[in-house]
Amino acid sequence: GFSVSWTTDCISQSITFDIEAGGSQGWISLGLHDAGTAESPIPFPSTRMGNADIVQVSSKTSTLRDGKATGYTAPVAKSESVATLDSVEFTRGRTKARFTRPFASPDGVTLAEDRFVWFICAVHGTSSEFDAKHHQANALTTTRVSLFGGIAESVRFVASPSPSASPSPSPSPSPSPSPSPPPSPLAPSPTPSPVGCSGSS
Repeated sequence: GFSVSWTTDCISQSITFDIEAGGSQGWISLGLHDAGTAESPIPFPSTRMGNADIVQVSSKTSTLRDGKATGYTAPVAKSESVATLDSVEFTRGRTKARFTRPFASPDGVTLAEDRFVWFICAVHGTSSEFDAKHHQANALTTTRVSLFGGIAESVRFVASPSPSASPSPSPSPSPSPSPSPPPSPLAPSPTPSPVGCSGSS
């Protein structure tokens, strides 16, 4: 399987991704598509690789390619690469890589706190050549992801206020304790938005 996690640093305006995949030693990659805003979503593209912002990492050569795909061919290195490799290792049959990229990418997907992304991934189990066709490729999510909220379709929630208690009538000779009302469920705010660097309640 393939897994991805990330840490968003609002001070440095960058995101660090940790990606991991099992199999023989080769390369692994993570791709991003712009998925629009809460008000104007962009559907998952019918051509998964079309215009995807793709980072490939090889554990054999400890190298990274920051590229852009145009279709079902190998991604082409960006004219202005922005992603940097922090670490990569192959251990116990799994490749683990960490890389960091800024929010802005002139040749790729620029990340903003009011926007979502789609994830795609690919793995080549034996070759370290980034142009070698992958052995496996998948969409990682069926819902859009906020890199600023950390969960799919991340939105702010506010607690609905509890109704005011009515005055109690005069106590009866043997009053029974009334059960406490259940807590109010969380309700979405009138204008949901990704929880971002400048987000506040």
